Amino acid sequence: MSCSSAGILDSHKLSYHYDRVEAWEAGERIAPVSVDMSLTRACGAMCSFCYAMMQESQARSSIKTQIALNLLDDFAEIGIRSVSLVSDGESTLSKAYVPFIQHAASLGIDVGNATNAWEWEPEKIEQVLPHLTWVRFTVAAGRPESYASIMYKGPEHTKVFDRAIKHIKYAVDLKKRKGLAVIMPTTAHDAKGMLIAAIEDDNPVLFIEHRWLHHVKDNVPETYYRVPIGKARVLQEGTDVTIAAFSYMVFEAVIAARALLTAMGLHVEVIDMRSVRPLDVDTVLESVRKTGRLIVADTGFKTGSIAGELISQVTEQAFNDLNAAPIRIASPDHPTPTSPFMAEHYYPSPQTIADAVLDLMGANKNTDDYRKLSDLMIRNGPHDAPNREFSGPF
Repeated sequence: MSCSSAGILDSHKLSYHYDRVEAWEAGERIAPVSVDMSLTRACGAMCSFCYAMMQESQARSSIKTQIALNLLDDFAEIGIRSVSLVSDGESTLSKAYVPFIQHAASLGIDVGNATNAWEWEPEKIEQVLPHLTWVRFTVAAGRPESYASIMYKGPEHTKVFDRAIKHIKYAVDLKKRKGLAVIMPTTAHDAKGMLIAAIEDDNPVLFIEHRWLHHVKDNVPETYYRVPIGKARVLQEGTDVTIAAFSYMVFEAVIAARALLTAMGLHVEVIDMRSVRPLDVDTVLESVRKTGRLIVADTGFKTGSIAGELISQVTEQAFNDLNAAPIRIASPDHPTPTSPFMAEHYYPSPQTIADAVLDLMGANKNTDDYRKLSDLMIRNGPHDAPNREFSGPF
């Protein structure tokens, strides 16, 4: 394969696909799903860990803008779905960088970008961030001195680290202002509808699914439909306690709520939050103003979890409506145990949620009704699996 000033081919990675190259040379029409490339060989850093060691000075010419745009037109014509600017050079140095990403978006081609963030100035960030599917930052050391040494700048040149971090923080703050949606559907019905809504959204949407939900069956229409992003759903109405749950914890909350109703006559309202951002606080506030008590169940660690954020917002806006302090239910602040013998008390369960409800209600747990409640929620099998039908992954 040849390389000219008009285009730069990554021959290192191309060597793994000689069968496709030979098929192409034989006249077959080959269209990869994704293309890894760079808009320039220039970098400005000579990182000690770089496999390529092909970077050239920033003065060298990059792919010309019009050639880059024509290349995208060709990609679209033959059916290429995505382009990753991850190859040998630092694409943010190219004059074609911004128009390339914007034109790709207009053609419906996804673009990802790996960058050292040095030259990723705010003006560029503003122009490209709405169109990028993902961004990977190459920040290979936790301390400025180490980072500068790796980048061949010398440990005294810590400003290179500070500059990169400044640009990364700007991008994160911009996404917070613009709103990066994060969704965690619980049911298969919502998963399809929210995935369609995410695809149609002009901004990136982070779609998170819990592995323990993969076995759950649901009625999913074959028709095209949307489930709105940022809107929670009340699964079970109640007047005693509100449980706002995320992802798999919705199932645990429903199990606990039904057992509490059967064994102790308590009416618990269960809300499937469905979205982490935007967070539907209004639905939770409406429920809390009715019940006066709040539990938030999350699949993440307790500290820094979305459970704490939701409780903070409810407390700020409805403090006088609360009859008791809200309760967070989440994983403990230590690594997930790999041994089943250590997992027994790690994962929150329906029993954990039911006990929290009773604590909020000030109920007596030393009763026959409580023992009946516990019997309704007994699980047989490993504690790190949701039920006996679960077969993986992990």
